Amino acid sequence: MMTDHIEPIEDLVGDLFVDRNEELRLCREWVENIPLRHLNSWALVGRRRTGKTAILVRLFNRLFCE
Repeated sequence: MMTDHIEPIEDLVGDLFVDRNEELRLCREWVENIPLRHLNSWALVGRRRTGKTAILVRLFNRLFCE
């Protein structure tokens, strides 16, 4: 039997996301304020393999499931 609910990727692979909660909080706060005011663009910058994509994947999964 198929269900309409899709589990977020983060729950399927386990919790490999560490030490990025502050960055995730800032990104989520920015997303939640989009309808309230005119916002400047953001850039997530860092060296290779420091978790930039992981932050955006986690943010997308949480917003998608809400």
